[in-house]
Amino acid sequence: MGGIGLIRILVLGLCFFLTGIPFVSIDAFAEDNPPDKIPFSISNSKGRPEKGKKEERSPWIGMETRYTLIRYEKLDDLKKFDGKVNFLPSDFSLKSLFSETAPQELEGKVRRKIDALYERVQEILDMRKRTEKKVVIELHPNKKSLKQAYHRLFGGELYVRALYVYEINTIFINIDDIHEGMLAHELAHAIIDNYLTTRPPRAAAEILAIYVHTHLFKKTKSYDPFE
Repeated sequence: MGGIGLIRILVLGLCFFLTGIPFVSIDAFAEDNPPDKIPFSISNSKGRPEKGKKEERSPWIGMETRYTLIRYEKLDDLKKFDGKVNFLPSDFSLKSLFSETAPQELEGKVRRKIDALYERVQEILDMRKRTEKKVVIELHPNKKSLKQAYHRLFGGELYVRALYVYEINTIFINIDDIHEGMLAHELAHAIIDNYLTTRPPRAAAEILAIYVHTHLFKKTKSYDPFE
């Protein structure tokens, strides 16, 4: 990361701190940023669901992986998500990548892919502690659905591309606008917030999440603690 980019992130973090916005984490991608840029994560005073408020929506289909709980509305959504997130575990072959899969095989493929991505983020951060609560990943089919979900839960309008909410340990994404780097960025926030006893300042957490995104496909250096 360039020095200018780092200074920009720290300045933005200071601005958020000085405005007195409550520390309710909504780590998000801003809509006005190009896909290859990771903007500063924001916190929003409306980031906590109202007590007793029920969300009216179509029934979710749920599947569980080693580290996550994935929710989607129909099989086509899961297929599209699988095609948009290109991060293959080492046991995947090119044949399995391009072959048509049955629903059970598709779920198994997504499980291996997401768990491999989660473990890769852990490796980059060097945060490998196993947490009891799994992060929820809600797959919304499009931008409109994501905005409606946000409005039902928090009120107001959503002006970001994807978000992670610490208080409910959930990542909200739009399948039309997702890639493996973006998902890794949001997974990084979930891992960081649940790994440390005290959650880090927003600017520090964002720097780490950006580091994860930019180093997702780079070789990770291992450190000897006795060096």
